Amino acid sequence: MNDKIAWGECWHDTLLERITIDYDNIVVEIEVNEKITKLICYNFIGFDYLGQWDENVIKCITLSEDDEMIFVAKERIKYNNSLGGGVKIFETQWKCVCIELIDGVVIHIICEKVDYNN
Repeated sequence: MNDKIAWGECWHDTLLERITIDYDNIVVEIEVNEKITKLICYNFIGFDYLGQWDENVIKCITLSEDDEMIFVAKERIKYNNSLGGGVKIFETQWKCVCIELIDGVVIHIICEKVDYNN
């Protein structure tokens, strides 16, 4: 993780502009003071975003290494590994980026590393 990233309420009242997902990474674009800032979530193993209504205003963004969603993602991968299709090795310290919007929606991104780009 890049030490320049500040977590918590410092993201209050910023706008969630876009989430882009590719094979390995998730990029979250956030408008901060009329400028786009990117959170890059590398080597993601899970993503959860339920309940979108019409508010894209961010209340806070937190980073956790013990969020319940990490356990859920790892258990799902373990189950999928038993079905075939290649074995996913996940012996790393996963992180969960939690983006809470002002309407109560929480977006979870489980990944290996998070970086900040503006």
